[in-house]
Amino acid sequence: MDPLAHWQHLQRQGNQAFRQAQWQLASEYYLHSIILIRHHLPLKLHQQTAQPRIMMLSSNQTTTADLVICLSIAIQNLAEVYARQQRWRRCHSLLKRALGRLQLLQQQLDAIDNASVVLLQECCSLRREIYRHTLSCNANMTNTPTIAMALLSSSIH
Repeated sequence: MDPLAHWQHLQRQGNQAFRQAQWQLASEYYLHSIILIRHHLPLKLHQQTAQPRIMMLSSNQTTTADLVICLSIAIQNLAEVYARQQRWRRCHSLLKRALGRLQLLQQQLDAIDNASVVLLQECCSLRREIYRHTLSCNANMTNTPTIAMALLSSSIH
């Protein structure tokens, strides 16, 4: 199965479990999708280093940029599951580690590369999520649940 199609299937399953508040099941689907994308990402970076200007290897293969976006979405979805469970340390740890890894990947690519731009965009998304969850955690710690619930997104990515 194509990695992107497999990722989409895992995300759909995770989203369904999320909507039903089956946190453990949702986290397993999201974690599997993260592992799937991380497995394919280094290969894409290696191929891209050999041909830096070519993002797509053939018309029906997934690009590095696609994989980066998929990875970011899966990480944000898993972080949202942790936030819903008020597992703030795990949520923040996941987002901060992911941000650090994406920044390292960005350093490996040419600045003019499409994937580099996508990495920058996804780093910004992860920073936004770190900030949002920090606000939610702080609001929750000060016993203001109405603020905390307003800060939590009503849906997943």
